[in-house]
Amino acid sequence: MERRERMLAGVLLVLGLNSLYLAARADASLLYFGNVGLHMVLGLAAAAALGRLARRHWAALDGLWRSAAVVFALGASLGVALLFTGATRPFRALLY
Repeated sequence: MERRERMLAGVLLVLGLNSLYLAARADASLLYFGNVGLHMVLGLAAAAALGRLARRHWAALDGLWRSAAVVFALGASLGVALLFTGATRPFRALLY
């Protein structure tokens, strides 16, 4: 595995753990809001890196991996939309 791919795996692991924390806690603390900011940064970094990786290897990917890439791209698009709209009540449908 290349260095970039190892870093991407680390980013995805930290993003997953961060997501678990955010799902489990919803208190208005400085730690929580710091994790929300970290989640945005990690999500954008993971989306950019996975997008580049998928484009580079698209021809070699089988149907399952291509489907996974499309689903991830849709999730990343919802995340970017939430960056601009915020997770307020009118945009709650974007969360689920």
